[in-house]
Amino acid sequence: MDIKQLIYFVTIAEEGNISKAAERLHMAQPPLSQQLKLLEEELGIILFERNTRRMQITDAGQLLQNRAQQIIELMEKTSKELNDLKEGSQGVLSIGTISSAGETLVPIMVQNFHKVYPGVDFRIKESSTFEILELVKRGVVEIGVIRTPFNLETFDYISLPEEPMMAAALDSLLDMNKTSMNLDELKGKPLLFHNRYANNI
Repeated sequence: MDIKQLIYFVTIAEEGNISKAAERLHMAQPPLSQQLKLLEEELGIILFERNTRRMQITDAGQLLQNRAQQIIELMEKTSKELNDLKEGSQGVLSIGTISSAGETLVPIMVQNFHKVYPGVDFRIKESSTFEILELVKRGVVEIGVIRTPFNLETFDYISLPEEPMMAAALDSLLDMNKTSMNLDELKGKPLLFHNRYANNI
């Protein structure tokens, strides 16, 4: 007994007629009758009472029809789930992110992605840029949300919208009425920043 035989059997049961079932299955009647006969012989039980007008399903046939429909539906569902997994619309997506993006940018990205692919779950890990790059290399995360600069030759990447660099200071050091400034205005002032941005600044 295989899935094809079960599909044949369910179709016969639904149509109540071999010729109509054969027409629906786009196959000749004799091979379909032969498949039903082989199935009954394998199971050692009569599935249909035959008469000249209609085939009457037996109690055993009714039981098999219920089970066969469940099996066919499960096969179709499993096939779809595997295909969804292959296409990326189901499963778990691991994301590594710096803390600032993890609080603002990533939640928006996840929300938008979830609308299109509701079957995907997320695993999010916050870390530094260098640690995230290492996690991507090792395959621990599929995507890293980091800040430049980094070695662009090693990874496939897309650039996200630029964000401004903020300067925070006491009133006595900066003109707090301004909404922007040039770096030249910070000359001669004591600065605190991460070493990785030294060349940029």
